[in-house]
Amino acid sequence: MNPAECDHLLGLIRRLQQQGITLLVIEHRMDLIMEACDRITVLSTTQPGRGHAREIQTNAAVVEAYLGTYERARA
Repeated sequence: MNPAECDHLLGLIRRLQQQGITLLVIEHRMDLIMEACDRITVLSTTQPGRGHAREIQTNAAVVEAYLGTYERARA
């Protein structure tokens, strides 16, 4: 999706949340997910990560599964 489409989707998600509607969003753009979702579950081949955005961003297993280690990223 382009930035305008992401903004439109984010607005739609927020309007539905304000109406008390629970959504299941499957998306790989973590910036969108971090901004749009109250609770996040990250699925990987290892232990899944669950929690609020800050918990997910600091979960070592999630970082390893989706971003790789710092050492590997530099190689």
